[in-house]
Amino acid sequence: MKLKQLALRSGRWEAAVAPDFGANLTKLAYDGFPILRSPEREEELLSKSRYVYGNPLLLPPNRTKDGSFCFEGRSYSLPVNEPERSNHLHGLFTDAPFRVVKHTASELICSYRNRGERFPFCFTIAFYYTISESGLLVKIDIRNDGAEPMPLAMGFHTTFTEPDRFSVPLGKRWERDKRYLPTGRLMELNGKEKQITQGCRPDGAPLTGYFTAAGHRVVIGDYQMETSGQFDQWVLFNGGGGQGYLCVEPQIGAVNGLNLPDGCRRLESGRIEQCWLRFSKNL
Repeated sequence: MKLKQLALRSGRWEAAVAPDFGANLTKLAYDGFPILRSPEREEELLSKSRYVYGNPLLLPPNRTKDGSFCFEGRSYSLPVNEPERSNHLHGLFTDAPFRVVKHTASELICSYRNRGERFPFCFTIAFYYTISESGLLVKIDIRNDGAEPMPLAMGFHTTFTEPDRFSVPLGKRWERDKRYLPTGRLMELNGKEKQITQGCRPDGAPLTGYFTAAGHRVVIGDYQMETSGQFDQWVLFNGGGGQGYLCVEPQIGAVNGLNLPDGCRRLESGRIEQCWLRFSKNL
Protein backbone atom coordinates (compact mmCIF):
# COMPACT_ATOMS: atom_id res chain seq x y z
CA MET A 1 0.00 0.00 0.00
CA LYS A 2 1.26 3.50 -0.82
CA LEU A 3 2.62 5.35 2.20
CA LYS A 4 0.73 8.46 3.31
CA GLN A 5 3.26 11.28 3.67
CA LEU A 6 2.95 15.01 4.25
CA ALA A 7 5.35 17.05 2.12
CA LEU A 8 7.49 20.01 3.14
CA ARG A 9 9.56 22.10 0.76
CA SER A 10 11.70 25.23 0.72
CA GLY A 11 14.18 26.17 -2.00
CA ARG A 12 16.31 23.11 -2.79
CA TRP A 13 15.21 21.27 0.37
CA GLU A 14 12.42 18.69 0.35
CA ALA A 15 11.08 16.54 3.20
CA ALA A 16 8.15 14.28 4.03
CA VAL A 17 6.67 12.96 7.27
CA ALA A 18 4.42 9.94 7.87
CA PRO A 19 2.15 10.94 10.79
CA ASP A 20 0.58 7.47 11.01
CA PHE A 21 4.00 5.92 11.59
CA GLY A 22 5.33 7.75 14.60
CA ALA A 23 5.67 11.05 12.71
CA ASN A 24 8.72 9.51 11.03
CA LEU A 25 10.77 11.84 8.84
CA THR A 26 10.54 9.49 5.89
CA LYS A 27 12.20 11.74 3.32
CA LEU A 28 14.89 14.39 3.34
CA ALA A 29 16.53 15.49 0.10
CA TYR A 30 18.55 18.38 -1.28
CA ASP A 31 18.43 19.08 -5.02
CA GLY A 32 16.88 15.64 -5.38
CA PHE A 33 19.73 13.88 -3.56
CA PRO A 34 18.35 11.54 -0.85
CA ILE A 35 20.01 12.31 2.48
CA LEU A 36 17.90 9.81 4.41
CA ARG A 37 16.96 6.31 3.26
CA SER A 38 13.28 6.49 2.37
CA PRO A 39 10.51 3.86 2.38
CA GLU A 40 8.17 3.66 -0.57
CA ARG A 41 5.33 1.58 0.88
CA GLU A 42 3.59 1.08 4.21
CA GLU A 43 4.77 -2.52 4.26
CA GLU A 44 8.35 -1.38 4.73
CA LEU A 45 7.39 0.47 7.93
CA LEU A 46 5.47 -2.56 9.19
CA SER A 47 8.29 -5.03 8.55
CA LYS A 48 11.17 -6.05 10.79
CA SER A 49 13.30 -3.58 8.82
CA ARG A 50 11.13 -0.61 9.85
CA TYR A 51 13.98 0.97 11.83
CA VAL A 52 16.27 1.51 8.84
CA TYR A 53 14.02 3.94 6.99
CA GLY A 54 13.94 7.65 7.72
CA ASN A 55 14.25 8.83 11.30
CA PRO A 56 12.01 6.63 13.50
CA LEU A 57 11.39 7.57 17.12
CA LEU A 58 12.80 5.18 19.73
CA LEU A 59 11.25 5.45 23.19
CA PRO A 60 12.99 3.91 25.01
CA PRO A 61 15.95 3.56 22.62
CA ASN A 62 17.69 0.32 21.68
CA ARG A 63 17.53 -2.49 24.28
CA THR A 64 15.98 -2.85 27.73
CA LYS A 65 17.08 -5.98 29.59
CA ASP A 66 14.27 -8.53 29.97
CA GLY A 67 11.79 -5.78 29.08
CA SER A 68 11.69 -4.69 32.71
CA PHE A 69 12.92 -1.80 34.86
CA CYS A 70 12.30 -0.04 38.17
CA PHE A 71 11.65 3.66 38.65
CA GLU A 72 10.86 5.47 41.88
CA GLY A 73 10.53 2.14 43.66
CA ARG A 74 7.97 0.67 41.24
CA SER A 75 8.47 -2.09 38.68
CA TYR A 76 7.44 -1.73 35.04
CA SER A 77 7.46 -4.07 32.07
CA LEU A 78 7.70 -3.78 28.30
CA PRO A 79 7.08 -6.57 25.78
CA VAL A 80 10.09 -8.76 25.00
CA ASN A 81 10.20 -8.25 21.23
CA GLU A 82 13.76 -9.51 20.80
CA PRO A 83 13.13 -13.02 22.18
CA GLU A 84 16.47 -14.45 21.03
CA ARG A 85 18.19 -12.16 23.55
CA SER A 86 15.28 -11.67 25.96
CA ASN A 87 15.26 -7.90 25.45
CA HIS A 88 12.76 -5.21 24.68
CA LEU A 89 13.94 -3.43 21.51
CA HIS A 90 13.40 0.17 20.33
CA GLY A 91 10.06 0.97 21.97
CA LEU A 92 6.58 0.86 20.46
CA PHE A 93 6.23 4.25 18.77
CA THR A 94 7.16 3.45 15.17
CA ASP A 95 3.47 2.98 14.26
CA ALA A 96 1.97 5.47 16.73
CA PRO A 97 -0.74 7.53 14.95
CA PHE A 98 0.19 11.17 15.48
CA ARG A 99 -2.49 13.86 15.21
CA VAL A 100 -1.74 16.58 12.67
CA VAL A 101 -2.14 19.97 14.34
CA LYS A 102 -0.86 22.16 11.51
CA HIS A 103 0.50 21.58 8.02
CA THR A 104 1.72 24.20 5.55
CA ALA A 105 4.23 24.08 2.70
CA SER A 106 7.10 24.61 5.14
CA GLU A 107 5.79 23.63 8.58
CA LEU A 108 4.25 20.59 10.24
CA ILE A 109 3.13 20.16 13.84
CA CYS A 110 1.88 16.78 15.03
CA SER A 111 1.43 15.19 18.45
CA TYR A 112 0.63 11.96 20.23
CA ARG A 113 -0.77 11.56 23.74
CA ASN A 114 0.40 8.37 25.40
CA ARG A 115 -1.86 7.20 28.22
CA GLY A 116 0.35 4.28 29.16
CA GLU A 117 -0.34 2.05 26.15
CA ARG A 118 3.09 2.36 24.45
CA PHE A 119 5.19 3.28 27.49
CA PRO A 120 3.87 2.90 31.05
CA PHE A 121 3.60 6.64 31.79
CA CYS A 122 1.23 9.41 30.71
CA PHE A 123 2.82 12.03 28.48
CA THR A 124 2.36 13.99 25.26
CA ILE A 125 5.06 14.14 22.60
CA ALA A 126 4.92 16.76 19.85
CA PHE A 127 7.05 17.25 16.74
CA TYR A 128 7.58 20.66 15.15
CA TYR A 129 9.06 20.36 11.65
CA THR A 130 10.21 23.59 9.97
CA ILE A 131 11.96 23.60 6.60
CA SER A 132 13.74 26.61 5.14
CA GLU A 133 16.44 27.39 2.60
CA SER A 134 19.01 26.60 5.29
CA GLY A 135 17.68 23.08 6.01
CA LEU A 136 15.29 21.26 8.32
CA LEU A 137 14.77 21.88 12.03
CA VAL A 138 12.96 19.26 14.12
CA LYS A 139 11.87 20.35 17.59
CA ILE A 140 10.55 17.74 20.01
CA ASP A 141 8.54 18.53 23.14
CA ILE A 142 7.73 15.87 25.75
CA ARG A 143 5.28 16.87 28.50
CA ASN A 144 4.77 14.68 31.54
CA ASP A 145 0.99 14.50 31.93
CA GLY A 146 1.15 12.18 34.93
CA ALA A 147 0.96 13.02 38.62
CA GLU A 148 4.43 11.57 39.31
CA PRO A 149 7.90 11.91 37.74
CA MET A 150 8.72 9.77 34.71
CA PRO A 151 11.99 8.51 33.23
CA LEU A 152 13.04 10.02 29.92
CA ALA A 153 15.02 7.76 27.61
CA MET A 154 14.62 8.54 23.91
CA GLY A 155 16.44 8.37 20.62
CA PHE A 156 16.16 8.26 16.84
CA HIS A 157 17.26 5.51 14.46
CA THR A 158 18.49 8.10 11.95
CA THR A 159 19.22 6.20 8.72
CA PHE A 160 21.31 8.04 6.14
CA THR A 161 22.03 6.88 2.63
CA GLU A 162 25.62 5.71 2.85
CA PRO A 163 27.93 8.70 2.27
CA ASP A 164 31.37 8.84 0.68
CA ARG A 165 32.75 10.18 3.94
CA PHE A 166 31.43 10.74 7.47
CA SER A 167 32.48 11.74 10.99
CA VAL A 168 30.84 11.28 14.39
CA PRO A 169 32.12 12.84 17.66
CA LEU A 170 32.45 9.64 19.66
CA GLY A 171 33.56 9.76 23.29
CA LYS A 172 34.05 6.30 24.77
CA ARG A 173 32.65 2.92 23.75
CA TRP A 174 30.32 0.94 26.00
CA GLU A 175 31.50 -2.63 26.46
CA ARG A 176 28.68 -5.01 25.47
CA ASP A 177 27.77 -8.53 26.51
CA LYS A 178 26.36 -11.34 24.35
CA ARG A 179 22.87 -9.86 24.67
CA TYR A 180 24.06 -6.57 23.17
CA LEU A 181 23.63 -4.87 26.54
CA PRO A 182 26.21 -2.53 28.12
CA THR A 183 28.20 -4.14 30.92
CA GLY A 184 28.61 -0.74 32.55
CA ARG A 185 32.27 -0.51 31.56
CA LEU A 186 33.43 2.33 29.28
CA MET A 187 36.33 1.59 26.91
CA GLU A 188 38.75 3.77 24.98
CA LEU A 189 38.13 4.01 21.24
CA ASN A 190 39.94 1.62 18.94
CA GLY A 191 41.81 2.69 15.80
CA LYS A 192 38.80 2.56 13.49
CA GLU A 193 36.61 4.47 15.93
CA LYS A 194 39.26 7.19 16.26
CA GLN A 195 39.22 7.50 12.48
CA ILE A 196 35.45 7.98 12.61
CA THR A 197 35.86 10.95 14.96
CA GLN A 198 38.27 12.57 12.50
CA GLY A 199 36.40 11.62 9.35
CA CYS A 200 36.74 8.53 7.20
CA ARG A 201 35.22 6.61 4.31
CA PRO A 202 32.91 3.62 4.78
CA ASP A 203 34.89 0.49 3.95
CA GLY A 204 32.02 -1.97 3.61
CA ALA A 205 32.82 -3.67 6.91
CA PRO A 206 30.21 -4.15 9.65
CA LEU A 207 29.85 -1.14 11.91
CA THR A 208 28.04 -1.35 15.24
CA GLY A 209 28.55 0.08 18.71
CA TYR A 210 27.30 2.23 21.57
CA PHE A 211 29.22 5.37 22.51
CA THR A 212 29.10 8.40 24.75
CA ALA A 213 28.89 11.66 22.84
CA ALA A 214 31.91 13.95 22.67
CA GLY A 215 29.98 16.46 20.56
CA HIS A 216 26.64 17.08 18.87
CA ARG A 217 27.49 17.52 15.19
CA VAL A 218 27.68 14.65 12.70
CA VAL A 219 29.01 15.12 9.16
CA ILE A 220 27.49 12.90 6.48
CA GLY A 221 29.13 13.64 3.15
CA ASP A 222 28.06 17.16 2.11
CA TYR A 223 25.49 17.39 4.92
CA GLN A 224 25.39 17.53 8.68
CA MET A 225 23.09 16.71 11.58
CA GLU A 226 23.27 18.67 14.82
CA THR A 227 21.47 17.85 18.06
CA SER A 228 20.60 19.60 21.29
CA GLY A 229 22.73 18.88 24.32
CA GLN A 230 20.40 16.30 25.89
CA PHE A 231 21.52 13.77 23.29
CA ASP A 232 24.49 12.39 25.19
CA GLN A 233 24.95 9.07 23.35
CA TRP A 234 25.61 7.86 19.79
CA VAL A 235 24.79 4.44 18.37
CA LEU A 236 26.32 3.33 15.04
CA PHE A 237 24.90 0.59 12.81
CA ASN A 238 25.13 -0.29 9.11
CA GLY A 239 23.29 -3.60 8.83
CA GLY A 240 26.48 -5.62 8.51
CA GLY A 241 27.93 -3.42 5.77
CA GLY A 242 27.23 -3.20 2.07
CA GLN A 243 23.57 -2.31 2.55
CA GLY A 244 23.76 1.24 1.22
CA TYR A 245 22.89 2.93 4.49
CA LEU A 246 24.49 4.22 7.67
CA CYS A 247 22.62 4.71 10.95
CA VAL A 248 24.00 7.42 13.23
CA GLU A 249 21.57 7.37 16.12
CA PRO A 250 21.38 10.17 18.71
CA GLN A 251 20.12 9.07 22.11
CA ILE A 252 19.08 10.71 25.36
CA GLY A 253 20.34 8.17 27.87
CA ALA A 254 22.42 5.04 27.40
CA VAL A 255 21.30 1.72 25.97
CA ASN A 256 19.44 -0.10 28.78
CA GLY A 257 19.58 3.23 30.58
CA LEU A 258 16.36 2.46 32.45
CA ASN A 259 18.38 -0.16 34.33
CA LEU A 260 21.65 1.77 34.75
CA PRO A 261 22.55 4.23 37.53
CA ASP A 262 22.00 7.73 36.10
CA GLY A 263 21.18 6.05 32.78
CA CYS A 264 18.26 8.31 31.88
CA ARG A 265 16.82 11.74 32.59
CA ARG A 266 13.99 12.44 35.04
CA LEU A 267 10.99 14.49 33.95
CA GLU A 268 8.87 15.95 36.73
CA SER A 269 5.07 16.03 36.63
CA GLY A 270 3.75 18.81 34.41
CA ARG A 271 7.19 19.72 33.06
CA ILE A 272 8.19 19.81 29.39
CA GLU A 273 11.51 18.59 28.01
CA GLN A 274 12.46 20.36 24.77
CA CYS A 275 15.11 19.03 22.41
CA TRP A 276 15.93 19.29 18.72
CA LEU A 277 17.67 17.97 15.62
CA ARG A 278 18.87 20.11 12.72
CA PHE A 279 19.80 18.94 9.21
CA SER A 280 21.72 21.29 6.92
CA LYS A 281 24.50 21.59 4.37
CA ASN A 282 28.02 21.05 5.63
CA LEU A 283 29.58 24.41 4.75
